[in-house]
Amino acid sequence: MEVSVNKNLFQEAVGKTLGVVERKTTMPILNNILLLTNDNNLQIIATDREITLISTLEAEILEKGSIAVSARNLYGIFRETREEQVNLKSDAQYRLRVDAGKTIFRLNGLSPEDFPSVISEGDVPTYPFSTETLKKMIRKTLYAVATEEFRPGLRGVYVETESDNNDEIRFKMTATDGHRLAMVYAPPDEGRGLVIEKGVIVPRKGVLEMRKILDSAGDMVYIGVSRSNFVVHAGNSVLRCGLLEEDFPDYRRVIPKDEGYVAFVNRQDFQGALRKVKVITDNRFTAVTLNLKKGKLLLHTSNPDVGDVTDDVEAEYDGGDFQISFNVDYLLQAVEVMDGDDLVLDFRGGMRPTVLKSRDRDDYITVIMPLRM
Repeated sequence: MEVSVNKNLFQEAVGKTLGVVERKTTMPILNNILLLTNDNNLQIIATDREITLISTLEAEILEKGSIAVSARNLYGIFRETREEQVNLKSDAQYRLRVDAGKTIFRLNGLSPEDFPSVISEGDVPTYPFSTETLKKMIRKTLYAVATEEFRPGLRGVYVETESDNNDEIRFKMTATDGHRLAMVYAPPDEGRGLVIEKGVIVPRKGVLEMRKILDSAGDMVYIGVSRSNFVVHAGNSVLRCGLLEEDFPDYRRVIPKDEGYVAFVNRQDFQGALRKVKVITDNRFTAVTLNLKKGKLLLHTSNPDVGDVTDDVEAEYDGGDFQISFNVDYLLQAVEVMDGDDLVLDFRGGMRPTVLKSRDRDDYITVIMPLRM
């Protein structure tokens, strides 16, 4: 194989693979990417067997072929190279020569035959979706995904389509770690034509890699779902995420149907107050206590190793006094991804969940369980 590639485009494509390739694995080949030539382009393929990323670049193909080579070493070389065009040439011993001006690198590679087989997803129908909308939906759910190994069904984002009140099919993403839940809808025109018969779970790592490729995508991407994969076409890259074969909990049961103690607060004021009280919290003392009074919401937290803090924000509320405590991080992470000027805080007594949502939008809600104090 011998090709000439644009330095910046190649470096960007290899950089996208770094989150896919395995750092610690019993299969050394998974530390590598596969370079594979076609008639007039070069494919860069990375996989950990569950997630596969394929990027296609225009290149001058001087000799067809393929080789598996370390993703991180190759990225490091291109990061330090200033030449606009770089020549790559492999030999029969699976060594890759990288010619960058006066500098010549020789990397030990592996046989492409040892690289895991990558099944094409060309037969999976895909549907247009706004890049910005998908990025926002990921931002509004990813923080609530469980990270514990013992909760496999919660270690991803639940993706589905459902009919709204106008009988329009809407794309929806939900995540929960058992302590909080985040749920967001796409506008009805996004992914039009996509129908997911049964919801699927996209693993957290797959969602993280999806977010990365969206950062360099154009205005639109194309998404599709098969029985075993979630597929995203973004520019010159195709990401295929294997689905978690686990059951996602019936999350609708934890979303309260009744109305509790409802207050309206300015989003930026509430977010600012949460940031202030978070200053003196740590891993052991994470609680913030909210005291709801007529026209005001007071926030208080104390840490015996640091001190205490009290703050308040104006609230549109004329009910009786009410007190409740939460993990300050759970509140702050939820508020930081919300839109609109004002928030709805819908509290309930005891250990019943609280609902947070935007006052003037109905496309996103988060549900948070209180702390027992």
